[in-house]
Order: sequence, then structure tokens, then C-alpha cells
Amino acid sequence: MTSSRIIIKDRKMIYCSLYIHHDGYVKGVGQDLLHFLDGMKIVNGLSCTDGDKVANGLDDLAAQLVMAFKTDAGNVYLQGETEDLEDYTYIISLAKKQNSRSVGKLNIKVFEYEKEVFSGNIKEYSKFVKKHGRVSD
Repeated sequence: MTSSRIIIKDRKMIYCSLYIHHDGYVKGVGQDLLHFLDGMKIVNGLSCTDGDKVANGLDDLAAQLVMAFKTDAGNVYLQGETEDLEDYTYIISLAKKQNSRSVGKLNIKVFEYEKEVFSGNIKEYSKFVKKHGRVSD
């Protein structure tokens, strides 16, 4: 068993702390997280031209994350506002605000136990996953 936690947060608030009981390593949950985040656009207000992978802020991203990872009973649990580190912890936040409608790009940090092993944007995270995880669609 390799546990993990996915946290979506900004400077003021934790939107989601998702505990995952199994397969938390990069080639498991880390790869699934990349598949979920890759191409995701974070906006402030929806438009009919946004496309399929869009989240209306971090709170919407958190709700979509739960929908993507929670497929049946057990294994995946919401745990309030905790930032406790697990075997692997993935912390998602906004990199910077771009303009009034586009909220910004995502950053992700990855901790293996208590050691930070990655910090960067989603494009850089993709390279990290390919180097340390399984390579798949």
C-alpha cells in the first residue's frame, strides 16, 4: 500500500484534500493526476468557447478532481482542510493570474514522504512523470 494525498489550495484556502489509499506513487496516482490536469484551463467565468477541459476556478477544479478519482466505495476519501503529508503528496495551486478572465496556470509540487521531489508547471510535471512513472495515454 502506498498512500497519497492530492491538495488543491491557494494562499488563503484549501479547496480539497483528497486521501487515496493505494497506488500513490508517480506511476500510479501521479500519472492519473497528469491525465486529469493536462490541458486543463482555469478561468474566471465560463464561456461557450472554453472547450472540454476547463474549470471555473480552483473550487470547480476540486469538484472535478473528486469526480475523476472517486469511482466506487473506499480507496478515495475527502479529508477536510488537512495538509498532512502521505507517502506521496501532490499539491496543486495557481502559478499566477494572467488576465481578468483567465485565472492562471497551474503549478504542482510533489513530495515523496516529506522530501519535495518536484515543483513546476504542468508541462514540466509531464516530463517528470514520463521520467519517473509509466508512459501511457
